[in-house]
Amino acid sequence: ARNTFSGTVTRVVPSGLVVRVEIDAGLPLVGVMTARSVSELGVAPGATLTAEFKAAATHLVHRRSR
Repeated sequence: ARNTFSGTVTRVVPSGLVVRVEIDAGLPLVGVMTARSVSELGVAPGATLTAEFKAAATHLVHRRSR
């Protein structure tokens, strides 16, 4: 089964051949895409994006309060 969340891209951070994409989908989601895919799909802050992933690919990261 796949998990699907739609939201708005809030940040795009290039890092070599990959790009970190942050999405506000009612909860913060962060994904990694190739720079080529980001370019071809027009991923940019403000764009609507649907993230789809397998549960086994999920990593939960605890954030400390600021």
